[in-house]
Amino acid sequence: MQHHPLPEYPRPALRRDSYENLNGLWQYAITGSAGLPAKWDGDILVPYSPETKASGVGRTLQPGAWLHYHRSFVPPAGTGGRVLLHFGAVDYACAVQVNGHLVGGHRGGYWPFALDITDALNPAGHDRLWVAVQDPTGTGVQARGKQTLRPGGMFYPAQSGIWQTVWLERVPENYITELTVTPDYDARTVTVKAHTSLPGGAANLWAVVRAGGVTIAEDWGSDEADRDGEVTLHIPEEQLRPWRPDRPFLCDLTVGTTQERRSSATPCTATLPCASGAVRRMPTGSCASA
Repeated sequence: MQHHPLPEYPRPALRRDSYENLNGLWQYAITGSAGLPAKWDGDILVPYSPETKASGVGRTLQPGAWLHYHRSFVPPAGTGGRVLLHFGAVDYACAVQVNGHLVGGHRGGYWPFALDITDALNPAGHDRLWVAVQDPTGTGVQARGKQTLRPGGMFYPAQSGIWQTVWLERVPENYITELTVTPDYDARTVTVKAHTSLPGGAANLWAVVRAGGVTIAEDWGSDEADRDGEVTLHIPEEQLRPWRPDRPFLCDLTVGTTQERRSSATPCTATLPCASGAVRRMPTGSCASA
């Protein structure tokens, strides 16, 4: 059995190097109450649901029962900024505690979500994570696709709990949360829009496009931008290399703000298709790479 499945960075956009993957063996218990279990039933391999053979559990979470997860962790290296806890998906409803402090919860089995756990962290660095999950499946009103507690025909066994990657990342106090990149092939431009977590974060937005490690375009946005900033890059005609199936050339796009550049949190990178067919990679925080 692989004890650290899916170790790669899980998000195709806004990749950040300052992250820790929490996939692997966690303690688990299935109980009839929401309280912390008195004892654990064994280990479960995250991010596989307990109903799967891969999880090492092979048990079905019944409506009304609680599935509990528990593990210790070490925050990403670095100091300052904020520490975010990401879940790719948890089916269906969950509550999350760090060191005995409720840091948030989520409903919806198909959607990723993130929680800021900075204020709940232990200064000594020994931190514990507890996740409690319920999944009503056919007895609830949530979207469940073809999942059922009575599989047959086109319906398959219900899946519950954590079923996508869990990871941590360190970001600046004011960090980039979203990037929108719009290429214009005819005008040979790339317009980058960034949204930040707090007011003033997008001031002096900076972006650079590199091809094969060589800078081909770079510019700064307005110093009066608030949470949303924008910068348009002009690509020289001789450097324009549109993506084609027989010539899939990729450009690197790095985006940053003054906040990110001052932060000890490292930037992140990602690869995304542009409207013209080009593919971009980006860092976030106050520095994002596309």
